[in-house]
Amino acid sequence: MFDFLKIKSINSYFTHEPVAVVYLFGSQATGKIHPKSDYDFGVVFLENINKKDRFNKRLEYMGFLGKIVGNDNVEVIDLNQSPVFLQYSAIAPRKDIYIKEEKDRIAFEHRTLSNYFDRFYYLRRHTTNSLATTAREGLAI
Repeated sequence: MFDFLKIKSINSYFTHEPVAVVYLFGSQATGKIHPKSDYDFGVVFLENINKKDRFNKRLEYMGFLGKIVGNDNVEVIDLNQSPVFLQYSAIAPRKDIYIKEEKDRIAFEHRTLSNYFDRFYYLRRHTTNSLATTAREGLAI
């Protein structure tokens, strides 16, 4: 999947970009690859980048990473603006492929884990209640 040369190219490229961390996540990171698997990358931008520039950078990164992995089915997610459950999905497989500053990775992961576990109880309770209601009453169409 990612050999030394690909990782080296990615690291060389992102060294000059306003990015703190790049994660590979989803099926490619967990090894549950299927014929329609895409490549999901999560990017943590440095704090001083506005939304418009982050959007344009994401498009640029999709093109670059698509060339590196040899597949145009690449998604780049702005983890700064993502819901905590998506942030958690990005960090859970532990596939950080670029880190500019270790302290930034640690800060992002600490914030994400703290927010995720603060909400986990309520998410599980809501899911359990929703499933019980659906089992009892069926789906409303």
